[in-house]
Amino acid sequence: MAEGLKAFGYDAVSVPQEHSSIRRLYRRAEPDFLVALDARLDTVRRRRPVPWGQERLDEQLKRLTFALQECHLFLPTDDLTIEEVRRKVAAAVETAQARAAGAGAAHAGTVPAIVAKEDA
Repeated sequence: MAEGLKAFGYDAVSVPQEHSSIRRLYRRAEPDFLVALDARLDTVRRRRPVPWGQERLDEQLKRLTFALQECHLFLPTDDLTIEEVRRKVAAAVETAQARAAGAGAAHAGTVPAIVAKEDA
């Protein structure tokens, strides 16, 4: 996902928060816009074969608790193509930038950090 956003001109970083026990690992990327992507197990399995089950996604969700509370955009990806996800994220970032510019913010950020459950 981050690579696709880079193609749109964003300095995007994918944060492996779902694999880390560091509660706010995503903050190290100093994101201006935090995106949390989500997918159900059946979607993950449709996208690629995985040897694990719902327990792993449940554990990932626990590790994402703070990111989900602090994200600017929570996006379920089950019914979206990767291109639709990229466009929705880009549109949300652009909207946030326009609001920041309209509010006289000194810096309208362009650094989205992406946190996602595996294969979201």
